[in-house]
Amino acid sequence: MRRITTIRTAVALGATAVFTLGLTVAAAAGNATAASRVTANGGQVSNDQVNSGQLAANTVAQRLQSAVSADRLPGFAGIEVDPSPTYPGVTIYWRGRVPSLLPRLAAAAGTAAASGIAAGVTVRFQQAPYTQAQLLGLQNAISDSRKFDEAGISSMGFFPQATGFWINVNTKADLAKAHALVGHPQIPVHYAVSPGAMLSLPVPAPLAIAPKHPGRYKDTAPFWGGDFIQSKHGATPYACSSGFGMHNTGKKGAPWFMLTAAHCMILTEQASQRFWITGNLKNVGVTHFFSPDDDVISLFMDKPYGVPGAGGGSYIYTGATSFTNSNGQKATPVLGAKKVFAGDLVSTSGAFSGQSNGIKIQTTTWKWNAATVDGIGYQVLGALAYQIHHLNSAGHGDSGGPVFIQVKGGVEAVGIISATRSTADKAPCTGVDPGRGCYWSLEFPLMTGTSTSIETEMKLSVNTTS
Repeated sequence: MRRITTIRTAVALGATAVFTLGLTVAAAAGNATAASRVTANGGQVSNDQVNSGQLAANTVAQRLQSAVSADRLPGFAGIEVDPSPTYPGVTIYWRGRVPSLLPRLAAAAGTAAASGIAAGVTVRFQQAPYTQAQLLGLQNAISDSRKFDEAGISSMGFFPQATGFWINVNTKADLAKAHALVGHPQIPVHYAVSPGAMLSLPVPAPLAIAPKHPGRYKDTAPFWGGDFIQSKHGATPYACSSGFGMHNTGKKGAPWFMLTAAHCMILTEQASQRFWITGNLKNVGVTHFFSPDDDVISLFMDKPYGVPGAGGGSYIYTGATSFTNSNGQKATPVLGAKKVFAGDLVSTSGAFSGQSNGIKIQTTTWKWNAATVDGIGYQVLGALAYQIHHLNSAGHGDSGGPVFIQVKGGVEAVGIISATRSTADKAPCTGVDPGRGCYWSLEFPLMTGTSTSIETEMKLSVNTTS
């Protein structure tokens, strides 16, 4: 049985495992501007959507994880946040004794509280059977095996509780192959038949009547995240979604870029393949830099591809989606990028599904297989998340669309839509074309905060309105 011991901050730190920070929560500041390209019922994310508990818990989690990394403390297993607006919390999973480490960690959390953002956050330590280092070691050993590609593994990873390792395979026949590849490690391994799927759409819906207001379907430069974008492989068109506008790190200004999923690209046409807005055929850009770890490609805009320097705007579309009108589509400013943790609630806004909320991150140490349109395979690192009511988190055609946290005055970027964990995780589609396939599980690469995140590997920063 796992053990949790409890105290309060007023008690001297010793053999203790829980403390609570008690300052007043300060609301995060943010500004929004009106956008003329959407209908009057659009606008920025309203204040009642701000989750102050999540912001507070994340602030503490970030400080605690930084303290663990700085001291290279070997017992760390994982970290999870509770984004409750009333009782926000952070749980650190640990293997072995933690009392002697608490002063350093408590000081780090106290600094977060003193910032005025992290109030009333309860920090707990819970025993775990394995460390994160042990689980990462097993994950890397499997990934690096020369026979990995033959084993039929679709995704794999572990959770912050660090109780074992999970492997999903494509077919029943692959179970024996995966067992043979992994062998008999000391860490328990759980196997399941769970074929994943990329969320591009090979045959898009036909062009419909152009909406009165441009919106997602007929956007104009500078293009926003969540647009319908299209390319073709040979004579076959297919659809994806635009992600976040980006710029070179440390150089805000042209050239600008727009992100979409790398599995939407044709690798043999890199630097020449173009994407365009589905409803008006305006060029968004050509494929530029490919980051396989993140399943992301940047689209570069320059002459003759539309307006020079206008490739990636600093807004995304949230709310509804449609082929025929822009009703319910919201012009939402991007305020920055955010590191996320297991337990966080995120939203998506794919062109085909529109906005989906209540998607809870299960782990940020997940790997899945992807492939470009012309069949070049690679492994992606990032998060696994589930819509908490098994409603739609994303569906086909949403690939590359924004994953974000809603904050006061706008959103903060946390990733782009990539894949579903399993084609069995079906959910009723929202948005347009209900027959295309939608899912409650979501795999997405992380925008920032890790050595393999999108911003780090691509040396790009999210375009913001600030």
